[in-house]
This record gives sequence, structure tokens and C-alpha cells, in this order.
Amino acid sequence: MDDESDWSTISLPPHIIVFPSPVGWPLNSMFDLAELLCLSGFDVTLVLIPYTHTLLLRYINIESRLNPYPNLRLQIISDGLPPEDHPRSDAKEFLESLETLTKPIFRDLLTSGKLICDLSCIISDGIMSFVYDVADEIRVPVISVFTLSPSSLLVLSKVSNPIGENDEHMFVKGVAGLEGILTREDLASMCRSDDFANPFWNHIMKQIQELPRANGLILNTFKSLDGSIFSRIQSICPNLYAIGPIQAHLWARLEAQRMPHFVKEDNTNYMYEGVLMGAKTESIVGESRIPLKIRKATKERGCVVVSALDVHVLGHKAVGGFLTDCRWESVVQSVVEGVPMVCFPRVFRCSHLHSSIRSIKYHSQRVINNRMDQDVLPPHVLIFPLPLQGPVNSMFKLAELLCLSGLHVTFLVTDNIHTRLLKYSDIQSRFDSYPGFRLETISDGLPEDHPRSGDRLMEMFDSLKTKNKTLFHDLLTSGKLSSDSRRPVSCIIADGIMGYTCDVANDVGIPIIFVRTISACCLWVFFCLPKLIESGELPFAGNELDTPIKSIPGMEGFFRRRDLPFFCRSGNLSDPNLKLYLPESTENPRAHGLILNTFDDLEGPILSQIRTFCPNLYTIGPLHSHLKYKLTGESSSSVPSTNSMWKEDMSCITWLDSQPPKSVLYVSFGSLAVMTKEQYMEFWHGLVNSGSRFLWVVRPDSVTSDSTTIPPELTKGTEERGYIIGWAPQEEVLAHGAVGGFLTHSGWNSTLESLIEGVPMICWPYFLDQQVNSRFVEEVWKLGLDMKDTCSRVIIEKTVRDLMQDRRDEFRKSADQMAKFAKQCLMEGGSSYSNLERLIKDIKSM
Repeated sequence: MDDESDWSTISLPPHIIVFPSPVGWPLNSMFDLAELLCLSGFDVTLVLIPYTHTLLLRYINIESRLNPYPNLRLQIISDGLPPEDHPRSDAKEFLESLETLTKPIFRDLLTSGKLICDLSCIISDGIMSFVYDVADEIRVPVISVFTLSPSSLLVLSKVSNPIGENDEHMFVKGVAGLEGILTREDLASMCRSDDFANPFWNHIMKQIQELPRANGLILNTFKSLDGSIFSRIQSICPNLYAIGPIQAHLWARLEAQRMPHFVKEDNTNYMYEGVLMGAKTESIVGESRIPLKIRKATKERGCVVVSALDVHVLGHKAVGGFLTDCRWESVVQSVVEGVPMVCFPRVFRCSHLHSSIRSIKYHSQRVINNRMDQDVLPPHVLIFPLPLQGPVNSMFKLAELLCLSGLHVTFLVTDNIHTRLLKYSDIQSRFDSYPGFRLETISDGLPEDHPRSGDRLMEMFDSLKTKNKTLFHDLLTSGKLSSDSRRPVSCIIADGIMGYTCDVANDVGIPIIFVRTISACCLWVFFCLPKLIESGELPFAGNELDTPIKSIPGMEGFFRRRDLPFFCRSGNLSDPNLKLYLPESTENPRAHGLILNTFDDLEGPILSQIRTFCPNLYTIGPLHSHLKYKLTGESSSSVPSTNSMWKEDMSCITWLDSQPPKSVLYVSFGSLAVMTKEQYMEFWHGLVNSGSRFLWVVRPDSVTSDSTTIPPELTKGTEERGYIIGWAPQEEVLAHGAVGGFLTHSGWNSTLESLIEGVPMICWPYFLDQQVNSRFVEEVWKLGLDMKDTCSRVIIEKTVRDLMQDRRDEFRKSADQMAKFAKQCLMEGGSSYSNLERLIKDIKSM
């Protein structure tokens, strides 16, 4: 049988779309349902809007949840409203958008060929009737899910109009099965209103009327609990599937298949509701101090938390009761664990289950403040990196160092960076061990589809300054960052290139410390840009790039025009890059201090120059190794996380394991560098012709044009001595015994990672600090060769031979010596060790 006929006989599993409502509370049940379907062998696509997706990522370890299910995919579609920072608090606007805006976008998803296989069925939340219209058009069956209680569905189907607020103790008539039980007080608040134009009421009524159009109705309940009203609900939709409790059902399946339980936080506590004794700021209204009597009694017998996992708490043997808002998921979980309830409902009531314990009638006039006394809580640091892989990577290391010191840390990243982190890194699970760590997101102001690539970075900087500044101010003043177990932000640590953060910090009265994730030598060049212009060394015209630069103190005698950042070659003082970096010498000194990812033995003379502008320097690098040392002290099994924004190909480690010691040249040009097809081919020829073994990282987006025909000699040479991958775990690669050299773009993180492992470098810089770094690598530190401004296969071949063969011993000796200095500075009493201790002490005093 030929290949074609083999494929034709393969039977693919049914493909189901699961589409929860954008309103928060159905997400948990619908996610659990998606997992149950995957465990049964179905292909599942879970459809979310960006706003809900962002919140879901923020509070659920979604990477871990998805890992066991290769047949579960997320598909994000717009709800048609403005970007994620839109509050979506206007019920009328939001509900109307589902029908008018989300509907055509959902239709486009199903008809545009974006789905990877044919669709068999749609399972959607029962309050989105537009799904029926779309499904009818493409002739796909729909099963609805009603995530509220069955009794709520029955009541809402029978109460056709709001009944007003009077006579709340009067029994409700016309709801068969609940006569003599249900009072007007037990109805949802929207039913107890005189407002016939309430948009939420009208929307819900329409959805209930449309339910019979579904091919079936899924309920999160079971017969023993709600069986008495099943027959009445079947008059609405005859084909009922009572598969609850869904979460317990899922856990039983996972247990049976010996799969791990990936417990999620109850995200709706943060996203929409708030729980008593675990309430966010917005859920409490009233006076601002806790009465002493209440505070004392709570310390003796109580524990107040921001949020708790119902599944853990209710299953604990110490729990004997549950004061709950009566949300259906919580009720079902309490029933499963056999925990009696006291009900304080807020939205939809399910009182026919709980009327016997309806004991809360009196609402306290005094309200608990959301914040405990600040003197028992650690300082709270907000870290805000420049949204690029290098700075984010370094500042995650800093965040973990601060967490290890007992500080609370909120790490603020843009939505784009957050999405990439959750997709490719282990950041969520890594920081689970730090209860004081929180990941927070903010918009960078750019459209979702903006590439944010190296050649368009100025657009990102402009957007940050013009749009993000206001969002950052709003975040700091919203109260969102503090809670009863978390102080308000007491210190901001931000990338110094984002000078506007200092304006905001001063405005809200919070001390700020800047971080520069570039080298000190490059930062000093930026500080000296005004002096270069004043002396006439900038701008310059022509190609005399070896002309010495004389106006940068400490670099006289070895620094040339070609070693300046690339934008200095524009010959134009109005160049936007030059304008961006020109204020460095005035912006950075505004902060309380300046953190640098370097160490005194490496850049001591340049650091002395910078201190004339910024006296309070904290040189605490190399950060990645500093963190490793601290983690080793905490636990011998601790290893740093990956914060990569690309999928790492771990097969390269296996390949390295089979290579001789110090024989491999590692080649990587970072996360932003882009080369032409011609440059790509020159590098390939040079690497193969050098005769050295090489491991080459070629990002999918790193070559500007389509692939070309590969000469057979390149294919043969690569098969014999090379290995090409899309992205590598760089720290692990550079620490591998088989690696003897590094052909690098000279990004500062890469330079430090190579330096600490004693790996000599060949430098081919791309932009910004890399031109400066490459000159110091060759001329000052003697750690390798600078190959800037050339891309000839002949020169590449010769340079590789020099590093890996002809001058190998010379470079390795220098590299080993510098690696020794770097490690000494991290030990107790070393310069970086002491500076970190000083930084933490200063933060605690703020």
C-alpha cells in the first residue's frame, strides 16, 4: 500500500470547540470540561478573548495545565472591544459587543480555515446565543453549558419580568418544584428591580429563550443533588447531560490515569468577585481602620488571606463550615467535601438548597480594611524591565534575588512579553516557590500584531513614552498592587532607558532605582554623547571608521568611530536613536541609585567615571551567576529557571555530549539580530571551511529572505561537524565541557554568560551596546576577537581558526583568569555580594 492510501485510512478524532463566556465565573468549569474531553480522546480548541486570556495567564499556571494535553489548543479571538486595558465594566456595551462584534469574528474563525482540522461540534456557554446562528450557517451541532445552578436556570425561565423590591419575604409562585421554598428575597438581584430596560436582565432572558436551539445542555450537577428538577428543565432542553461535579469528575479521571493534578487558583476571585476574608480592595467599601477588638480576635482565632484555593481549603480536615458567596462552583465543591455552608449570595442565588441555614440577615456597618499593619509586612518592590528579552531576562534574575531576601516583588511586563513567557518559559512554575512574587501585566501601547523586531524598536520606545506612561501611573494609583497581605509599592526598580518611570514615581511619591542591563562601558559612552557633540566628534561623515575617539574619558587610545553604537554613524543629530540616548547623563542621576549587571574587577575604571554622575552604584553582576550562587546556598537541588521567549531545542545538549572537550564553536546572534541571505551564506561557508565543529542557533525570523539552494559541500560539512537549531538553552550550552568558543552578537547578557564560563569569544555586533562590548572583549579584556563590520567567508574562516586552533591557549588563559575574578566577586565579602546586601538594606529603609 502506498503512502497516500495509508493516510486515507487514518481516522482522526472528533474536533470540538469549547467557547466559554467572556464573563469570569464559567472559565474554571469550562477549562475542566475541556480537559475531560481531551482525556476521552477528542481534539479540543479552547476559544478565549484576549482580555480573559490575559487574566487567565496571570492567575493560572496555564503552561502546566496544557502540557499533558497535546490535543488541547488555545485559540484567541477578539471580542471586538478596544485592547485589554478596556475595563469591560459597562454591561450594556459588553453584552452588545458579543452579538454585534464577537459574532462575526467567531464566524470568521470557523470559516477562514484557521482551525487545524474539521470541526465536529461546538460546546459554548449558554448565555451566548449568537453561537447558534454561526453554527447553523456552517451546519455544526452546538451543545450549550449552563454554568450556574440548575435551580437558577429553572427560576429564570419562569420569571419573565422583574418583580420589584417590595415584599421580599413573599413566596414566588409559578416555579414548579419550588413552591413554598422560594421567596422574592431569594431571586437574583436583577429580578428584584423595577428596571425593565436593564441590559443584563434582557440579555439573560434572551439567552434562556434561545436555549432550546441547542442540541443538548450540559449541567455541572448530579442527579442526587438536582434530580428533582431535571424533568422541568427538560421542558426547556430535552437532551440533558448532568456530568458534575465537573472538577471532581476531572480529578477522578486524572487519578485513574495516574496523571498529575494541576491545581489552578480560583481566578475569578481576582478577576470579578472577591471573597469574604480574602477580598481584594474593590470588594470592600467603608471605613478605613480595623477595630482593635476585631483585630485582636482575628489574630487569636483567624487567618485573613487575599485568596484561597477552594479545592484545597474545603478538602482540609480542619474545615467545618463555609461562609460563601454561593457561586455555583463553590457550592458544588463544598457539597463534594461535605462541608456545611452559610450563604451570603451576591449575584445569582440558589437558596432552595440552603434555606434551612439562611442566617445572615444583618449587614455590618463597619468594614474591614484590606491592609494589615504595615510593620509586619516586608517591603514591596515593583520591577519594570524594558520589554526585550535581554533586559527581561536580567531583571527576572534580580527579582528572584530579591525574593530570596524576603522582599515582596511585583514583576511588571507588557502583555506581549507575558504571552511569550508563558508560551516558552517555566516562569510561572519557577516563581511558585516564592509566595511574595506576583506577575503583573501592562500594555506597551502597540497593536497585537506589531513585530517588535530590532528594526522597529523606535516604534516601541515611542509608544512606551506616549502611552505606557499614563497606564503606569494609573496602575500605581489604582490600589490594585496592594492587599491585606501585601504593602503598597515601597520601591520601584525600572530600566533606566524608560526615564518617564521616574516622572511617574516622583508624582506618586515612591522612590525609584534605575537598572541598566547594558555594559557600564556602553553606558559611559551614552553619558559622553553630549561631550562628543560638543567636541565635534559627532556627527561625522565618511567611512573613516578607524579614526580614534578622544572625548570619552577612560577610552582614549583604543576607541574608534566604528566602536561607537551604530546610530552614531548616521551623520545626523536628529537621528531618533541618538535623541533617545542623548539624555542619559541627566536622566539616570535622577534615580535614588543605579543597578548595573557587572562587577568591579571587570569594569572598575569605567565605573569610577560613571560615579561622577551617579554616586550610588550597585554593581551586583553577573546576575545569572549571582542567582546560581544564592540558590546553591538555599538548596543544592535549586537551578535557575529559563526565561526564554523562544522554544528551546534541548537536543543540542545530547549532540554536545557526543563531542570532544572544548571542540565546539557555539554560534548565536541573540534574540533580535537579523541578517541577509547573503550574510547567512557567508557565515555558513566560513564555519564549514574552518574545519571546526559548530552548534549554530538560527532563529526562524533571523534571515530576511527566503531560503536558497544549499550547496552540497555545506550540507556535507554540517552533517559531519555541525548542528543547527532554532534556539538553545544558552547558559547550559556555554557551561558544557564540549564548548570551546562563542561566536556572538556581543549582547551584554551573552558576554557575561560566556565570561563566567571561561569561553573565549568572536564578536559580530549588531546594534546599540554591542559595538562597544566587542571592542572591550578584544582590546581591553583580551577575551577574544572583534569581527565587526565584515561578513566575508574568508575572514570568518580565519577568525574561527584563530580562536579555536592557532591562538586557542592564549585566549583560554585570559578567559579562565577573568572567570576566576567573576566568581570571586560573588562569594561572601566579594564586591557584588556586598553590593547586593547594601541594595537590600537600602530598599528595606525606604
